[in-house]
Amino acid sequence: MCSIRPSSSSATSIGGGALVVALATGLSRAGAYEFVYAGELLGIALMFSGFAFVGKSPRRSLATPTRKAVPALPARPA
Repeated sequence: MCSIRPSSSSATSIGGGALVVALATGLSRAGAYEFVYAGELLGIALMFSGFAFVGKSPRRSLATPTRKAVPALPARPA
């Protein structure tokens, strides 16, 4: 069973993206509409990068290691 563990950088970008979207929405409630869409775009891009890179680690080979062939011993003379 493979478990995916988020790295701290991906969790930070997901949380940061959610915070940026929340702040952009809060600005619209306060009457400043100029940066709402830019803030939402930036927040969504941060969240996407966090989800896209979560659990990305170097792949390990699942194949069993190959053994080197051992030459057969010569037959004994009778």
